Amino acid sequence: MPLLVISGPIENAPQQLEGLRQALVRRHGRALRAELLVVQERDTAGIPRQLIASQLAGRVAILTTSGYIAKAVAEARTPSPLIFATIVEPKSWGIVDELGPRKVNATGISYAVDLEWKYVEMLRLASPGVRRIGLIADAYVLGRPVVREIVDQAPARMGVQVVAFEAVDRDELERVFRSGEGRSVDAWIIPESPVVFRHEDRVVELVKATRKPHIFGHRRMLEKGVAMTFGADFSVMWDEMADMVDRICNGVDARDIPVVRPHHVFFGVSPANARALGIKLDPKVYPLATFWQ
Repeated sequence: MPLLVISGPIENAPQQLEGLRQALVRRHGRALRAELLVVQERDTAGIPRQLIASQLAGRVAILTTSGYIAKAVAEARTPSPLIFATIVEPKSWGIVDELGPRKVNATGISYAVDLEWKYVEMLRLASPGVRRIGLIADAYVLGRPVVREIVDQAPARMGVQVVAFEAVDRDELERVFRSGEGRSVDAWIIPESPVVFRHEDRVVELVKATRKPHIFGHRRMLEKGVAMTFGADFSVMWDEMADMVDRICNGVDARDIPVVRPHHVFFGVSPANARALGIKLDPKVYPLATFWQ
């Protein structure tokens, strides 16, 4: 039976499947067949029924980059191993019972790292004049203690106000940028979150249209024309997931493969993109960049 990649209705779902295939061939010489199943990942109650209907038993592995889907697969107790890569904390979400050896037939990568203060710091360094920063994400990201701390303490600690905007779908993203409060901010922080992951092209368009300083949480956004990016390095995600698939194919139990955290963070800067948008970046940020576009 082939691998199964389960995705929400995101714009780059086919690219996820291709990324896995390429990583398996490049790193391990494995030309495994892989199929894509797209589900409405917010409907967690309905996912197990869809999984059962899709005949999961006998799969080499089930892979997903959605915390909602990973939780539903874990709760479905499928005999096929689960490999996940999510921004949520897998133990607190019930995806795994332990990060080390565990009872749940799953392993993966957790990108749940607190980088939000660094977003504010890098944005202030690049654009010292900003005083009111908008941060847009879904309820999970905005509910994390570090985000609540930034909203409360950034005025005293860094001399800026951080305003949190919640969005769960494309319509809500559009409303944020049309709103008076959204138009009143003078810079944007766009961390990687499910709503950004599902609608990244439109989020980039909306932020660029403001022509205000900004920083995104995924390095590939520089290729889409943004000025700065900072965060955990997602570029090796499919390589690491392919390594886990290979270990499972070689007889290693998924329960014995440690859940890992990101090994690197990045700071990407594109002076050319910033100039095209009329954004002036302070040259002090240039020596800090780990890559340029």
